[in-house]
Amino acid sequence: MKDLQLSLYALAVKEILELEPVRLVFHYLQNNQRQETTRDAKQLDEAQKVVQEAARTFARENSQRNGLCVPQLRVQADLPGARRSTEHLSAS
Repeated sequence: MKDLQLSLYALAVKEILELEPVRLVFHYLQNNQRQETTRDAKQLDEAQKVVQEAARTFARENSQRNGLCVPQLRVQADLPGARRSTEHLSAS
């Protein structure tokens, strides 16, 4: 997978701003250079899966610490060709 950070930014643009990102740009401030890239639907889907798995792992690991109660996490997926859905995650 290409850089996850830009993929997550692209997902946020789609979800929050309801825009389709056309290109993603890294701006390197030290040497004033830019690097442009793109993400297709498959790459964004892979990034979404990474986030969902990290949320599951976080919930599972934190629910086992000191008997603390961990609230359910909700992850919204808004990917091309998919209807908007909410997946409930729990520590079990």
